[in-house]
Formats: sequence, structure tokens, C-alpha cells
Amino acid sequence: MSYNCFAKHHDGFAKKDFKMNGVISLTRLQKLDYNYFCMNMKKKIFSITLFISLMLVACIPEKKIFNKTEPIDYEPESDMVVEPYGKTTPKESLDTYRRFIEILGGKYTDSSQYLTNFSELDRFLADSQIINFTAREIAIARTPEAAQECGLENLIPPQGNWMKAASILLIFEDVRRFINAPIWVTSWFRPACYNRLVGGATNSDHISADAIDVVFKSESDFKIAQKYLCEVYWHPPDGSLIYAWDPLNMAIGLGGTAMHISLFSKKGRRYWYYPTYNDDDWAGGCW
Repeated sequence: MSYNCFAKHHDGFAKKDFKMNGVISLTRLQKLDYNYFCMNMKKKIFSITLFISLMLVACIPEKKIFNKTEPIDYEPESDMVVEPYGKTTPKESLDTYRRFIEILGGKYTDSSQYLTNFSELDRFLADSQIINFTAREIAIARTPEAAQECGLENLIPPQGNWMKAASILLIFEDVRRFINAPIWVTSWFRPACYNRLVGGATNSDHISADAIDVVFKSESDFKIAQKYLCEVYWHPPDGSLIYAWDPLNMAIGLGGTAMHISLFSKKGRRYWYYPTYNDDDWAGGCW
């Protein structure tokens, strides 16, 4: 006769028959401490099960939370200011970008004739008269773990998005000349997967490559730059070339030394502040 320790209390559990010396009579087994025997067997099985469970948990890959090595935009509804205008924004088209790029001192270049790689993007920037920003600066993944997770080799968008980038970069070229100080691009295109992993806004303009983020060397450079942007681009003076384009449906995010700009945004003309923004008299009457 065999004795089953799990017969009464573990229905459905894989049952094990434990035999001593082949066949043991019930009378002899009754002389043993059945409770002690079963308790020890259950402890051993529990320990083995626990060990296996812990090993399985250890093998489950941890959900990746990537360090934010680049400034991440957000558009808090409580801080966002939208300024509706009676005039409508120019319709997005290649002709729109051609005229705007030429107004800013650039050269219109058909982006469709370039391949999608760093060297070709550099060639496009140079042909567009953009001299202070490089392809790797604007399209490298600053969080490589996120790029690898999303299967991305770089953050170069399709060529159809390059014309808007050229327009925004030419604005920053203009600002750079005015403040006579460097400006560095920190973010341009962030595909949805990459944007999510680095903590970007779910409705970010970067997902469609419609915005560029930059940082300035100092807060004083940033303050001079935002005042210039206010007076020349946000509220352009009457008779200026930019005035004819008002509104640009420009979106601006302002921080201590960080700035976000997008143009011809379908979400309208708006601005918001990052937590590092210092509100003072340098805003030029715009923000």
C-alpha cells in the first residue's frame, strides 16, 4: 500500500506516492509519524517551488526606463497660452517653404533628391545655406538604448519633413547671428516609439518632425534670443517681410536655457513654460 500526502488537501495537485521499502502495510505505517513525514515533504517541495519561481522572476526582463539625456518637451494645458488670430496661417506646401526659406536668407532645395542618411542630410543643410548645424547634431539618438529598443539606427525623418526643419533652423541661424553665441540642437524627429521611451509628450510635434529643440550657452543668451524672437517673429513690425506671414502659427516652449520651436502648427499659435523658465523683463512683451 502506498501513502499519498496530498490526497486530502491538494486536489488537482500532481500527486506523488511515497513508498518505503516497496510495500508497507497500513498497520506499520500507523506506527510512523505521518504528519511529521508529510510536513517535511511539503516543506521540501515548497522550497524547491519557491526557488524555481525566484529563478523565473529573475529571468524576466525588467521594463526599461531610460535616462533622459535630452530635454523633453511637454505642453501643460494649465500653462499653455493660445493666441487665435483673424488671419489664417499659410497653407503648408513646398511653395510655402520655398518663399519662407528665401525670406530667411536660405536657398530652396528640393529635399526629395537626397537619400536618407547623415551625409545626404548634411548636403541638404549646406545647400539650404544652413552652416551652423550638422546632420548628426540634429538627427542622432541621444538616448541610444531607446533607439535600439525601437530598432532605429538614427532619427532622420522622411525627406518630406526636411523643408520645415530648414525653415526652423534658418530662424535659429538668424538668432545665432544676433546673439553672436552658439546654439545647439537637442531634438528634432522623435518617432512615437522613441518619444514614448524617453518620456516625450504624447501629442508632441516632434513625433511628426514638426519641431526643433535647442539649448543656449547661458541664460543671458537665452533672454536676448527670446526678446529678439518676440520682436521679429512673434510680433513682427509692420512692413517687415515676416509681417506678411503673421501668423506663422509658431509654437514656443521656454526654459532656462532651452527652447522649443515649431512652425505652421495645426494646433495653433501657442507658448508654454518649462519649470526652469525665469519670468522677467527680457520677454520682450510677448510671453
